[in-house]
Amino acid sequence: MEQTNSMRIQWKYVLRRTGAYILDAFLVYVMVQAMKKAVPDMPGALAGSMLFQNVIFALYAIIFTVLLRGRTFGKVMFRLRVVGPDGSRAPFGSILIREFTGRFLFEASNLILLAVMKYLGALEGFLEYCSSFPGGIVLYYLVSLPWILVISFSRVMLLRDHLAIHDQISGTKVI
Repeated sequence: MEQTNSMRIQWKYVLRRTGAYILDAFLVYVMVQAMKKAVPDMPGALAGSMLFQNVIFALYAIIFTVLLRGRTFGKVMFRLRVVGPDGSRAPFGSILIREFTGRFLFEASNLILLAVMKYLGALEGFLEYCSSFPGGIVLYYLVSLPWILVISFSRVMLLRDHLAIHDQISGTKVI
């Protein structure tokens, strides 16, 4: 009986973190679309690149995590906060490491997934397709979301400390 309650708590926590991530990813998508309209001569390859979007995501997360004392808008909505290992406010350097590590570990894991998909013949034009129309980045993230859950949140789900890999690297945790 205790094991079931413990698992339920873990799933609620994982679902809250996932929900916060999805909300933040959507907000970043809206921001990137606004940037494309505000800077019409921005090269399409730059504006549509996954690297550009991840840099914007990292900057968004760093700025709002600092300004909102450990929270992004997604974390506010799902009542989560990034803190230091002792529960105090996470230092700026740790937030910086956390967000860039999280974004680029995420992107590296997606590239591995995409390479496997290409090798298996399941990728035929997928990246080009995603970048060829407005909203294609949403499709990219929907396809990669299960991969995010497997790579990043497996630690969160399976271990008691609930630390994602980027939290462990940066010395932060999400409460």
